[in-house]
Amino acid sequence: MYGHATDGTGLCQSCYAKNPVSWDDCHRCGAHERLHGHGLCHTCAAADQITQLLTGPDGAVRAELAPLLAALQASAPKAVLAWLRRSTPRALLACLAHDTGPITHEYLDQLPHHQRAVQHVRSTLVAAGALERRDEYLISLERSLAKALAEVEDPGDRKLIRSFATWHHLRRLRQNPSNTYGQIHRARRDIRAATQLLSWLRESGTSLATCTQSDIDRWVCEGPWLRHIARTFLLWAVAHRHAHNVEIPLPAREDETNGIGQRRRWELVRRLFHDEDIDLADRVAGLLVLLFAQRLSHITSLTVDHVTHERGVVSLALGSHPLEMPPPLDRLILRLLDERKGLAVVGQIDDHPWLFPGAFAARPITSKQLMHRLHRLGIYVKPARNTALLDLAS
Repeated sequence: MYGHATDGTGLCQSCYAKNPVSWDDCHRCGAHERLHGHGLCHTCAAADQITQLLTGPDGAVRAELAPLLAALQASAPKAVLAWLRRSTPRALLACLAHDTGPITHEYLDQLPHHQRAVQHVRSTLVAAGALERRDEYLISLERSLAKALAEVEDPGDRKLIRSFATWHHLRRLRQNPSNTYGQIHRARRDIRAATQLLSWLRESGTSLATCTQSDIDRWVCEGPWLRHIARTFLLWAVAHRHAHNVEIPLPAREDETNGIGQRRRWELVRRLFHDEDIDLADRVAGLLVLLFAQRLSHITSLTVDHVTHERGVVSLALGSHPLEMPPPLDRLILRLLDERKGLAVVGQIDDHPWLFPGAFAARPITSKQLMHRLHRLGIYVKPARNTALLDLAS
């Protein structure tokens, strides 16, 4: 049943050729649709597979898995069937069925399966209320920090990197209730650059405390331009007297005023206003960039509470005060409130606060995901924002 099917029937190509699937009545629920296979509709087939995978050795689904079973059965059946055709999710669900004890974040953290499959299960349980919500971005940073520290051989370097990561990044991030992918990526990048700099200094016969500006210049010039990223760590080290009279200059940047032509900008705006073939969320996000110069990190953090609709006026809180939305953007935002749907494969729920839900249940889309979606529409965020900022300033 899990052969090389390409049309969602659950049959291999050979069996499908002999038994072409057509619209019929499901043998179990009587639903009239294009059946998945073995006389069952997609809903019944998905329920069967989920129950079978989550059934333990005693022939029953243990109580700790009841929320997961209910959430998976409530998910879009075609998406669930496509997800279960992969070996990793099936192995993960079977492992959960055969283990004992409560399903906690700590238990999921130590599972050896592919992390993306674990993330889908975790977000499904969080969305169902079976697990408490936690900052997965921050957890991933702490996990990668532990791995990076384990690879540092010198105890003194390891202590420096831990201090830098803890007091410069983690202290701030732990106080933030809603960290973004970009924030975590920058922190992880700074830690990696610090590790590489300390390792290079030690291989060069010096250390952070004894290195000179000529050593730092050589570090920057001999390597790729990405070595400038260690500037953040070096500034912290000098400020805390771990290094003395050294710095990494800012790299030469492209002209920050580069933008797109006004004609191109308004062509994109008109297309987003009127093209119903474009995903509604992409239309609204693109218009917020092109008209109001919004950062993607801000757009992805918007919730339904940021939208107000009073006396026929739609306002969106993009800053300290709600801003009235012009037509037809106001109507698009109201439609998005009603029609917003996440991209989660499993466990997707409608009861979530995000205006732009993402690929995992009850979590917003990431800035990186949204950037790729806008790129497909020909909207490059930085030039578009620059042009919008210049227009707003004028």
